[in-house]
Amino acid sequence: DEQSVIPLTVKLFLVALVYFVSGRLGLAIPYVGSHITLIWLPTGIAVAALLRWGTLCWLGIFIGAFVTNFSVDANPALDACIALGTTLGTLLTAWLLRWTKFQATIDSSKDILFLILAAAMGMLFSASVGVSSLVLFKLLSLQDVGAAWLSWWAGDFVGVLLAAPLLLNMSIAEFKKIAGQRLEILVWC
Repeated sequence: DEQSVIPLTVKLFLVALVYFVSGRLGLAIPYVGSHITLIWLPTGIAVAALLRWGTLCWLGIFIGAFVTNFSVDANPALDACIALGTTLGTLLTAWLLRWTKFQATIDSSKDILFLILAAAMGMLFSASVGVSSLVLFKLLSLQDVGAAWLSWWAGDFVGVLLAAPLLLNMSIAEFKKIAGQRLEILVWC
């Protein structure tokens, strides 16, 4: 069982590190300003970590989000606001999924629907806090708020839909099964 095998400090470090690395890759091609991209995989990673390893992973998510944003603009107050919004948005998404009795195996249309709805609602929060923070810190004009907010929300939403199902269903047994299909995987990639 993963809960007992991996110590909490290692989980937090892994979540923060993977968030940061995937965040830097995502920000390599910004869409609006330097903080908004069309696909933000770190949100999917964060939701999967919360569902798989528990709510205490919020600290790793916050640290990963803070360091990622700090690497862009080095404004600790702004970076903390964005990290807080991101963390709370992913916590809301994970809470909604748990509340709906979401099955991480995603083997029914009900679970797909729950994932879509929870991601859509949770990312409303992170996009709202993120864009409000950019406006508050004068990095985004009021006339650009609508497009920026929609892009932020869509990037986070797509990130959850792309990364979370893969990470939730990843296991050693799955890796062994995939190892037998190397050629097919190589062709697909």
